Amino acid sequence: MKKAISALSVGLLAAAGCVHVNVTEDVYADEFEIYDPDVAAIEAVVLDYFDGQGEASLERLQRAFHPDSSMFGVMTTEDGDEYLRVWPKMSEVIENWAANENPPGAGRDGQVLSIEVVDERLAVVTFRYADRFYDAFTMVKLDGEWKIAAKTFVRQ
Repeated sequence: MKKAISALSVGLLAAAGCVHVNVTEDVYADEFEIYDPDVAAIEAVVLDYFDGQGEASLERLQRAFHPDSSMFGVMTTEDGDEYLRVWPKMSEVIENWAANENPPGAGRDGQVLSIEVVDERLAVVTFRYADRFYDAFTMVKLDGEWKIAAKTFVRQ
């Protein structure tokens, strides 16, 4: 009985937006199967980015990223020094990805690690691409649509 009351309390708090749900590890997400349309839309945007890059699909990439988005990456020099590289115009990066004549294809190993929605207009998503990269996306909801405003990555 105590477990049922505790589980019900966490479920109600999660539904009210008071509990962060880690989509990959939190047992309550599976136990209660809480559907959040914002989380579903955010996951769809991340999938458009990931599979759009894998398929070299300009349409999917443009659907995922805001036209004024940017990208940041922690890079390493030949001497081993780290620095932050900035791509202020993500539209140029997207065009290069879409021009890839030999894309890796969809269905690669990628996983959303967490989604944090704030104020129903801002979200932070962490994503793992195989054993190669970790991404952090800052997303915004404008006119009812979620878009990636900034992508920051580090190599594994």
